[in-house]
Amino acid sequence: MAGPTHSVAVPSLVAVASVLLASLPRVAAEACTAGACAAGQDSAALLQLHSVEEPVVLGADRRRQGWLEGAAVQCARCYPDASWCKLNNDVKPFWNICSNSKLACLCPAMCQPSCAQGPPLPDCTGSQKTNACLARRLACWLDWQLSYKWSSNNTAIQTTHRQLHQICKLGELRATSGALGSSSVPSLSQSSCSKPSCAPDVVAKKKDDPSYAFAMKTAKSIAAGALNMVKLILKSTGEISLAGDIAFSFMSAFLGAFFPSSSSPSGPCHLAVNYGQCMWQQVKPFVEQYVQDQIADSFEQMWRAYILGYQREWSGINSTAYDNSQKFPNGTVKHMSKGVEDRMYEDLHTMWLFMRRDSEVFLLDYAINTTNGIYLAQYASMQISVATSLFGSWQFRTLGDRNNFQRDTLCYNHNVFVRAMEQRIARLASMGKQVTPDTSITDPNHWTYFDHFKGCSWSMQCGFEDSIIPCYTEQTCWQQHVDYVTEQTDELWSDWLAPLPEWLQQVIDMDKAVLRNTSVAPPTDTLSCKLP
Repeated sequence: MAGPTHSVAVPSLVAVASVLLASLPRVAAEACTAGACAAGQDSAALLQLHSVEEPVVLGADRRRQGWLEGAAVQCARCYPDASWCKLNNDVKPFWNICSNSKLACLCPAMCQPSCAQGPPLPDCTGSQKTNACLARRLACWLDWQLSYKWSSNNTAIQTTHRQLHQICKLGELRATSGALGSSSVPSLSQSSCSKPSCAPDVVAKKKDDPSYAFAMKTAKSIAAGALNMVKLILKSTGEISLAGDIAFSFMSAFLGAFFPSSSSPSGPCHLAVNYGQCMWQQVKPFVEQYVQDQIADSFEQMWRAYILGYQREWSGINSTAYDNSQKFPNGTVKHMSKGVEDRMYEDLHTMWLFMRRDSEVFLLDYAINTTNGIYLAQYASMQISVATSLFGSWQFRTLGDRNNFQRDTLCYNHNVFVRAMEQRIARLASMGKQVTPDTSITDPNHWTYFDHFKGCSWSMQCGFEDSIIPCYTEQTCWQQHVDYVTEQTDELWSDWLAPLPEWLQQVIDMDKAVLRNTSVAPPTDTLSCKLP
């Protein structure tokens, strides 16, 4: 026999059919992830199930239909010659592809040619050439990407998706029901079907290591704080800076979030001398387990070359402003003189210029395969928070300064998403199955299910003679592995996506601010990246 035998109870055909129908969207997702759509085998089986279960697919169960749409979106990409469109439209009963807004875009030649180039994006040329328009345009692109290329059941990603959709359609971020950025606990627990080395448990890591959880949530929390600061700036009237004591309180909060001094009672950093450094250090060894390439450079190299200097300089700016200000008896800043305030902003601007210079090592396309790239979201949030603090100064609230602040934020927003999506695609593409012809008369085919990701040696094999339902046990176990890896991967990268809506809203709100100079010229094209 080509494959191993199994001493498990053979399920009835009715039970197997129930399992297949219940996991219908996963069948299509599996086919695409494994690259098996090209052979047409899984696609044909999927269509057959559609035909049998028309009342279930097209009836009142809208949730199931949504899952099927997502599965079809994935499967259609396996057919670059558009044969999927004709194949599915010719099968009756099925659904009328062209009447379904999501599926129609998969078949532009047959349905809607305008869908071929992706989503309709706002026109940001001519009189509409503003950074706020570019932010809304990017939100629409991200909304489309999360609908068609990154369909996820992760609660945090769905929240981010809803917020981006709001910005795209309404031009602003509205309140969202539920806790923003909250994480979902994966529905599938680690089982014998998955090896821990293939997908380390993200939820368990956050629970067991508070320092790691804090570091991964920093970008989101700081983005929310920076957006609140911009809204305070908009409320200020006349040609004035944000009150020095208020600006100082925001700056201190940003600094404390990136480099906290207090330790948690548990986790690997609870006895660390430099808790901020230890917190940052927890990110790399865990995140790199979800990055395709091996990371050669060390955390210490990145920390000493870039982050440590900014920690010391930022702390120095903060302590100087604090020492030179009047304070209440409880130690909080009561009043900051104009001279102290100006000095604080000048020093921050100098630090921002250096941060902007160093940003290239985090933004380069290949940076995700370096330690610098692992910390892209955190570094982006740090630079954006410093820029936001500078925007509170009337001196740096000019058209040129605002343009630089906004364009940097847009580039970070786009790069953070693209880098995360690239790594997700690479992780899921490493899982698959393949059939090998066998010379045995009794076993014409031999199946191998595998996960070839870095550090993972997961595989299962079987032959058609192993049970009445070919490879049922192996197929079920492999699907559990695929689901588990997908859920953990989405949970990891959800923290990267979480600050994107606030960053875009910040760009939009900055366009509403009164500026120091009276120039009415449109902003210059100083983008250091290419946006959609």
